[in-house]
Amino acid sequence: MNIIGNKKQKISTILNTLLIYINKLGSYHFYIIIALLFLVAKEYLIVQILTIGIIVLYVFIIPLRLLFFHKRPIPIKYHNIIQKIDASSFPSGHTARTVYLFLVFLYFVKQQYLWITWVFISIGIVYSRVYFKKHYIQDVVIGTLVALISFILIMFLMNYLLLFFN
Repeated sequence: MNIIGNKKQKISTILNTLLIYINKLGSYHFYIIIALLFLVAKEYLIVQILTIGIIVLYVFIIPLRLLFFHKRPIPIKYHNIIQKIDASSFPSGHTARTVYLFLVFLYFVKQQYLWITWVFISIGIVYSRVYFKKHYIQDVVIGTLVALISFILIMFLMNYLLLFFN
């Protein structure tokens, strides 16, 4: 019985550690690093789409968090409007950034191993948000929808502008 308990504890510790690191890949810091890497690679269209994307995501997320404030599973105290935005769990910004970045990879990056890898990373990030009690399932679902709508809207507008100005 003790051996089984120790193995479960080891697996749990490994999973926690892995998810902590995977979760960081959903941060805006990582998003900026990816955008900078595309900038260094002179992929200016992708950089534009990532830059516009982060703006559009927050244009959706901030009002949703204020209008439909929902406490996180482990509530965060707040004393002003900026803290209130951060204290709201609905929708998940980590999920929105992650899914948006995945959609950009899927659309632009032709190496299948990169976007297959990003699929697993994305699933890990989304799972970690619920696992660490930062969000409820509906938060990550709506975060995914926000990313999808943002991506479709941006791609439509970018294609329209390219046609219009060329």
